Amino acid sequence: MTHSFETGLACKVGVNGAIFLQNLSFWIAKNKANKRHLHEDRYWTYNSAAAMVELFPYWNERQIYHLADTLVKDGLILKRQKGGADRTSWFAFTDKGLALMKSHLTNLSDGTDKSVTSI
Repeated sequence: MTHSFETGLACKVGVNGAIFLQNLSFWIAKNKANKRHLHEDRYWTYNSAAAMVELFPYWNERQIYHLADTLVKDGLILKRQKGGADRTSWFAFTDKGLALMKSHLTNLSDGTDKSVTSI
């Protein structure tokens, strides 16, 4: 598996933050295209920390929790959990987070942009 990040975004939120946000952006755009998981006027995606460790083997669960909590504290994402035994986290972009993503990833930010500048 290949992971990458946009350098301008990484300069603002760090490499780990950029990787995490770009992954959320991909899945949220996919959910928007499929008209799935629209709640609170936002499209959401979900995953457990254990599943993220499988996707990102260079992070452990503690690092994933810390990264997500930092992005929440910075006002870039929202995080919700159903509670009880279900430890799955749901994520959506805040308005601030969506604006940041649009400024760096016009082709992935929310699934609405149609053009990509070629090299």
